[in-house]
Amino acid sequence: MEMEIRVLWSDPTLYVEKLERNNDVEELIKALRIKNSELRISAAGALGRIKDPRAVEPLNAVFLISDDDESHYFGTALGMIGNARSIELLFAALKGPNKRVRRSALFALSITSDSRAGERLISALMDPNADVRLGAIYYLGQRGDPIAVEPLIACLKDPNDDVRIKTTEALGEIKDPRVVEPLIASLKDPNDDVRNNALEALIKLGDSRVVELLIAAQKDSDKLVRKNAAKALSEIRSSVVEPLIASLKDPNDNVRIYAAEVLGEKRDPRAVEPLIASLKDPNDDVRIKTTEALGKIIDPRAVEPLIAALKDPNDDVRNNSVKALGEMGDPRAIEPLKAALTDPNDNVRNNALQALTKIGDPRDIGPLIAALKDSDGRVRQEAVIALGKMGYPAAKPLITALQDSDSEVRYWAADSLGNVGNLKAVEPLIAAAQNDPVADVRKKAKESLKKIKGSQGI
Repeated sequence: MEMEIRVLWSDPTLYVEKLERNNDVEELIKALRIKNSELRISAAGALGRIKDPRAVEPLNAVFLISDDDESHYFGTALGMIGNARSIELLFAALKGPNKRVRRSALFALSITSDSRAGERLISALMDPNADVRLGAIYYLGQRGDPIAVEPLIACLKDPNDDVRIKTTEALGEIKDPRVVEPLIASLKDPNDDVRNNALEALIKLGDSRVVELLIAAQKDSDKLVRKNAAKALSEIRSSVVEPLIASLKDPNDNVRIYAAEVLGEKRDPRAVEPLIASLKDPNDDVRIKTTEALGKIIDPRAVEPLIAALKDPNDDVRNNSVKALGEMGDPRAIEPLKAALTDPNDNVRNNALQALTKIGDPRDIGPLIAALKDSDGRVRQEAVIALGKMGYPAAKPLITALQDSDSEVRYWAADSLGNVGNLKAVEPLIAAAQNDPVADVRKKAKESLKKIKGSQGI
């Protein structure tokens, strides 16, 4: 006995471990009354692990009168035992006068599997003490119980800043669609941390409805709401793909437009098939953003759908499609792009020509020669620039282009002839250097003459 007493005071933990190994509940209960804090706390933990119902009343007795530091451990032991009586006593403690006992009871209930615990934690949201309310909010968030959503939403109007801060955190953990609109309303909260937590919670949720409401919030009359909605959307851009894919089917046109735009920026291959489906969206702007997005992702699955989009009634859709096909460089697009050289829209024809120069057969100058007759000077200009990369076979059409009505076309025709280096261009360039009405064209013709003569050793 003397040896045990020495061990008890010199190393209480070792003493309790021995009692626990022997399941000596009676001695552990006695230890709860010894004036040694370390011993009492260790004994409480051992009794919680043993789960013997004889320990419930003694644990509750010290729980209700314990100081601030110890109350947590005694309450936790009651929660670990978790039988009907210990749960009943913890419920009663929630109504007691000691705020720290009430908060300790909250934690103890949060670790139990009792189905009634969630309701009692919810009741603590009305506690007059803010610390107790904070504890209830935290534990409800950790439990993720759907029954807590509406009571927690009500806490967003709590006068205490810390309570509102903790509430936005908890709602972010629960991830229930009911929290979206209240969290968006919290974007105008006067407290910075509340607003930041609301943003983070919305980003975690990240579903199509969040995107829709955040887009709508950018038109809110409150400047702070607009700013924070934009910030949340920016974060969603960098963090989520699946919710954005889901947003491609949203009934709101603006949401679909936004989703297509952001998916293009993210360049995630998971978005390719959903974006292909959006090429048939009834809204022109959605199809425009979709073709832009597919041009950024550059996936071979999109080639045939983009070729089909060359027949879209909207000019911008067709224009984006030819640019996207040029970026993809797939030879399947060559013939459709040649056909696009006769598109009624100047931009489409111009970009189709540029796309062809990227992916077409360098020996096939037929489309470029045909483009020299285009009604749009920009198209003809692109054609002469491209012909300048084709070598000797391009000399004849480029010489013809020196007579073009557009001075920019003549300028680039003279420049391209210098690159081609064909002696047949010497006489036409001399004529241009002497007779063209535009000084820049005459100057460029002279430069190209020097380049040809230099390359030919003349």
